[in-house]
Amino acid sequence: SVITAVRTFCRWCVRNGHLAADPTATVDKPSTRTDRRIERRMLLPGEWTWLKVALVDGEVKNGQTSAERLLMYRLAIETGLRSSELRSLTRGALHLSGKEPHVVVRANVTKNGQTAKQYISDPLAAGLAAV
Repeated sequence: SVITAVRTFCRWCVRNGHLAADPTATVDKPSTRTDRRIERRMLLPGEWTWLKVALVDGEVKNGQTSAERLLMYRLAIETGLRSSELRSLTRGALHLSGKEPHVVVRANVTKNGQTAKQYISDPLAAGLAAV
């Protein structure tokens, strides 16, 4: 950043006798978390209820119906998968039958570089199978 560059330059000036003291010595580095829109937090139960109500039946956004978007939100909440991980899922990654329904995210998509197997509830598996 610019501030880091200026601080480095001022320290160089002090070391080489061009400045008597570093004028940036008391300047703090700026926080990298200034944009609250990207602050991660859990979805509160009341917000989940609000979200379900807010999804207008039949409305299509980004090629998904409101029912399909609701399933994706449920999948995100139950599994904790990131947006990019959810977008990477294909039908082959959904294992919806059997006694332990789950989704599998490929290693090249996950943050830690390891294949992720996330179990889901039977009602969610049935909803996904119906789509």
